[in-house]
Amino acid sequence: MKETEKNNAHKVHTEAVNNFEKIATEMYKSLKKKEATEEKLQQLINSEAKITLIRSQSEYIQSISSHIEQLQIKVQNARKQMEEKQNLLTKAHIEVKKMETIINNRKEEKETMAKKVDMNLMDEMALQQFFSLK
Repeated sequence: MKETEKNNAHKVHTEAVNNFEKIATEMYKSLKKKEATEEKLQQLINSEAKITLIRSQSEYIQSISSHIEQLQIKVQNARKQMEEKQNLLTKAHIEVKKMETIINNRKEEKETMAKKVDMNLMDEMALQQFFSLK
């Protein structure tokens, strides 16, 4: 049962990581687009282009910047979610390890008890043989 919880936590964590990567990649692409557009705007300014063209590039940069700000919030939320899922996965992993340790300890105790019983039986048989020989 704990193993199932661990597997579920792992699956949820993987989904959170994938979501984070998707949003972060989108933000990276937007940042690159903004950078390229700003370079183009600088070239337009240096080449004495028409004001309307410069204005449209400037407005486009503003819209990209706005989109980037929204993506930053999404990235922060996705990162927070990813970290929460990582914590849950870690806790589930610890619980599985605890259960494995308990099971191993019980198994060792049973083996030790079985060895003691065997030793007692062997001792008893040896005593009976000893007394039967006398």
